Amino acid sequence: MCSRLQFHVALLGLLGGMVAAQSPDRRVVIARASTLTLPFDALARELPAYQFEQESGGSRFLVRRLTDLRPRMDVLAVADVSLLEMLARDPAQAHLAPWWVVFARNEVVLAYTPRSRFAAEINSGNWFDVLRRPGVSSGYANPDLDPEGYNTLLCWKLAEGHYHRPGLYDALRAAVPARNLRDHSVALLALLEAGELDYAWEYLSVARQHHLRTLRLPPEINLGDPARAAAYAAVSVQVAGPRPGVAATLHGAPITYAATIPATSTDPAGAEAFIERLVAPAGRRVLRDFDQEPVVPARLGGVAAAAPAVLRRELAR
Repeated sequence: MCSRLQFHVALLGLLGGMVAAQSPDRRVVIARASTLTLPFDALARELPAYQFEQESGGSRFLVRRLTDLRPRMDVLAVADVSLLEMLARDPAQAHLAPWWVVFARNEVVLAYTPRSRFAAEINSGNWFDVLRRPGVSSGYANPDLDPEGYNTLLCWKLAEGHYHRPGLYDALRAAVPARNLRDHSVALLALLEAGELDYAWEYLSVARQHHLRTLRLPPEINLGDPARAAAYAAVSVQVAGPRPGVAATLHGAPITYAATIPATSTDPAGAEAFIERLVAPAGRRVLRDFDQEPVVPARLGGVAAAAPAVLRRELAR
């Protein structure tokens, strides 16, 4: 579980890595899931009237930062819409993000390189055996900070039933030492490229963006099929809760991205411009260019009436 000390250490690292704005004028602060880095950078370049200050991290970490520290965030984009749904159900926090727009999907994959051990033979029917072979190293994101981490665990839970392998979930967890976890999934890429990991659990978009070999898993377990929402919800895992020593239970669900303008925004106009373009045809083009599947049409969640009028008009077209 992630301690509060670990959280604040991670926060200092995130703040130190923020890209400084070129000008204080028309500055827009975007906090985004690390898996959105490339498409959001490209989208920002299409709005030259604003200076975008983009910071990346695990989605759970970003939401905790919002609730704990109340920093300026003009846009918050997360890789799991349920994080915003849970925020909306908390009477003390609901005002921070009363609405959101669902704009993209993804799926869990196993990424590797030509140098990975057993790269020539791994497939959708034996990956769970390959990962447990002596000398094979794999990693995933910290489930307390990043949805990719708990989605990996949920994928393993589903795999246990799908492949009729009792005990598989526990065996897969035991095969990954704590040193192979990272605060967010994109941080695993450097280990993979350096050969320190043979396999990394990633999202399909990230693996394709970085030209990695990709093992796609059956839709019954990859959390990428909206039509299988009920089946995914049959499994659950526990992660760190909002308070130290308190666990939260998370159920499986299709991987769905959402964005909002938090109450801590100081430039809602710039934030509106970014999100409006994100859900427009131009934004869907950018997402597809980076192998991120857009939700078409994007849809509002939460208190839809609280969303900007310009966004409501865009989505009504």
